[in-house]
Amino acid sequence: MIKNLSRSTLLQVAKKAGVHVSTASRALNTKTRHMIGPSIVKNIEKIALELNYKPNRLARALRTNKSNGIGIIVPDITNSIFSSMILGIENALARENYVPVTVNMSEKVVSSLNDKIDLLRNFGVDGLILATGDHPNINFDDILESGTPIVMLNRSSNNANLDCVLPDDSEGIKKAFEYLWNLGHKNISMISGPQNISTGQSRSREFIRIVSSLGKSQKNFPIFYAKSYNENEGEICMNEILKIEDKVSGIICGNDRLAVGALGAIKSKNLKCPEDYSIVGFNNMPLSERIDPPLTTIDIKPYEMGFLAGEKLISILNSKFTKKDKIIYQPVELIIRSSCMHR
Repeated sequence: MIKNLSRSTLLQVAKKAGVHVSTASRALNTKTRHMIGPSIVKNIEKIALELNYKPNRLARALRTNKSNGIGIIVPDITNSIFSSMILGIENALARENYVPVTVNMSEKVVSSLNDKIDLLRNFGVDGLILATGDHPNINFDDILESGTPIVMLNRSSNNANLDCVLPDDSEGIKKAFEYLWNLGHKNISMISGPQNISTGQSRSREFIRIVSSLGKSQKNFPIFYAKSYNENEGEICMNEILKIEDKVSGIICGNDRLAVGALGAIKSKNLKCPEDYSIVGFNNMPLSERIDPPLTTIDIKPYEMGFLAGEKLISILNSKFTKKDKIIYQPVELIIRSSCMHR
């Protein structure tokens, strides 16, 4: 028979162990147990297990004014890229006994981000990790001044006071462009992400910079701007590319979902990839190697980015951060698969 299923208090543990409640608290805290004798710690741990004692985070938060909770807001929790980032954040936070509180924001609802931030702050989180970018209705400086640090993840901010962990978008587009160019593709197009999102801006800006540096006309390197990062928009933009008289042979997509849509448009016209069009995606989303054909893409390493964001926020909370660390760029990697071939 299982006993002691009801939740006991720290005071009950201390009384049964014959110690002061502060001693029991130190013994059950991995950061302070070294202050207590090993035999006492072992005895208190045994009693805590017998009494089914679990720390009361709410009581601790009221006592210390620290919840050890971190608010995480992502724009689309169903997107596997953000799922990988969340896992990285959680693993970084777990090392310091912080608890993630993750919520999803609808990018279609203007007030959504503001509402989610208010929700998390009212919950009492110690800091925020936002994979959402800027929002005109939110005064981030007010949040920072209230004592709640913020780390932006994947998407940047125009606010110089915010800390960011970002993929090296410029290097990613450069790698994709050079790869297609060296394969003999001299007419390259881009299906860009939305221009109201920082990744859409930075990736298309680098594409334009590369074309300009080659002394080429933008007419031969057209950009089509998707309204959202999804397959339907990728198909719409690819159908526009298919209408171009001076045939484009290489396409760089702002993310892998746009690339999947582009592949669908190509197949619907009884054309082939990579024989007719070579395509490079961006992000290296899970299962991109299972697409037909397996997708050449830029790996932004979302898990590592999430882990870095978690570490960065903890370092700020522990006052170990310096101004030179304000923005961290995660190196990216070109993953070569079968969606590109020599022209």
